[in-house]
Amino acid sequence: MVGDTLTYTITLNQTGNVAVNDVIIQDIIPQGTTFIENSVIVNGETLPGVNPVSGIPIGTIIVDGDAIVSFQVTVTTIPTPNELNNNAITTFNYIVNPNNVPVTNTTTTNTVTTTVQNDNVIAIKSVDVTNALPAQTLTYTITIMNSGNVTIEDLLVIDTIPIDTTFVAGSVTINGINQPNENPENGITLGNLAHNDSVIITFQVTISSSTLQPTINNDATVSYTVIIDPDEPPITITKQTNTVTTTLIEPIINIEKTADKSIVVIGDVITFTLEVFNDSTIPTISTSVIDTIPAGTTFIENSVTINGTSVPNVRPDTGINIGSLSAGTVATITFQVLVTSIPSNSTIINSATVTAAFQLTPQDPIITFIVNSNIVRIPVQFITTTVTKNASVSSAYLNQYFDYTVRITNTSKISLSNISLQDTIPAGLQFINGTVFINGERSPLANPNIGFLVATNLEPNETIIVLFTVQVISPPVNNEFKNTANISLQLQVSPTDPPITVTVTSNENIVTFVPENPDETLPNLNCFFDGERFIRITPRNIRNYLWAWIWWQ
Repeated sequence: MVGDTLTYTITLNQTGNVAVNDVIIQDIIPQGTTFIENSVIVNGETLPGVNPVSGIPIGTIIVDGDAIVSFQVTVTTIPTPNELNNNAITTFNYIVNPNNVPVTNTTTTNTVTTTVQNDNVIAIKSVDVTNALPAQTLTYTITIMNSGNVTIEDLLVIDTIPIDTTFVAGSVTINGINQPNENPENGITLGNLAHNDSVIITFQVTISSSTLQPTINNDATVSYTVIIDPDEPPITITKQTNTVTTTLIEPIINIEKTADKSIVVIGDVITFTLEVFNDSTIPTISTSVIDTIPAGTTFIENSVTINGTSVPNVRPDTGINIGSLSAGTVATITFQVLVTSIPSNSTIINSATVTAAFQLTPQDPIITFIVNSNIVRIPVQFITTTVTKNASVSSAYLNQYFDYTVRITNTSKISLSNISLQDTIPAGLQFINGTVFINGERSPLANPNIGFLVATNLEPNETIIVLFTVQVISPPVNNEFKNTANISLQLQVSPTDPPITVTVTSNENIVTFVPENPDETLPNLNCFFDGERFIRITPRNIRNYLWAWIWWQ
């Protein structure tokens, strides 16, 4: 049969009365076979590289001598008809008269015939669906075809039921005829199968509703006997069918929630991102997300986006409809909230829920899944900074100088950094350059109108006092100078995140404008002009400027 190895043996006997010389055997390899390299043996000695088609050199055979030659071939195909016929041609010469040239002769061996038997059984397995849901029933089909030239006998099919499935009793059919008592796990006996005949077996299994298997794989074992040589016992052959795979469609929907900030303060805007993953191999027919706005925040209207596209008039707490979500894809939703208050435990806690519906085929039921996202927790830092603004006078007249004092106190439990002050001087007042003092230290270049850095760090319970001088240059509207100071400070919430900037506004200070008393001009005892600039008198510098101040007054 195909695949077998044949060994051809040629025996030469010299029965004449003279020796034969230059003996060469030539043997044409039969159709349907392939010569096995280096298989030529002459009188027990292997002749590497020698091929019988090209000729096997034997040399001289003496009177009554002999030579035994063998070589091997592999049966590769079935010839037509299914017989391998082979003979060999021997060429030699001998000397009759030493004075004459040798006589050349050729002889042909007998022909040997080998019948090539071929069972050529083909067993193919198939399944009615390649994708299935838990609890679904699968129908397996095994088709066995005898394409060989001999009848196979004792045909038996054994099929082990796949893991997480159950055989449906009474579901076996053979060539369309129900076989209620057959079970593929016990073996289905089919008897003989003549050449060019086929047999078809079907049976069913049901997938477990609680299976965790990603696929259901199955194949079958086919065994039979075949007689190759009538003088030899039958040969038993076992073959495996191909493996068929049914992918279990477990509708898998996942949702992950993230936020763009890890720590916040009141007034911060948080952008929440929801990623909805369809990890199934089939699309959803509908997908929606619900996300309750967390305590301590307010939803920012019209901030919802789906895959980067703005979706106005939609709120996460009333539901965001994504629609159908293709297999293996992700939908990204974002929305924003404003931190408005300190929630319980000083932490903003939020999660979302996705609802997805699947349908394998239009004939199958719709299956709905509800999945919760991870929980996002964002601490809210409680920053309390007191900013108090005072004026050195409650009322002022034209050309009068007076001082503003801004007192900044860190009443939080955390350090603050990069404390800056910005104070727009009211109309009718003019800032006097060079009069800014920070904790008693003069800061000659600081200007409250444009803002300036007060300190790089402010520890808990620490206070900074900023003082500067203004002059009344014109009457204000409604005869009032109204003024506030804005303090900007930063909080480094984590080493990896950028600092959070917070602005705190002081109380409003009001200085009433009054007309100048023509009968009495009151001196400003706080500062004097030295000819170049205004000098503020403080306990630290009074000794340096005392006589100049008295003279100016």
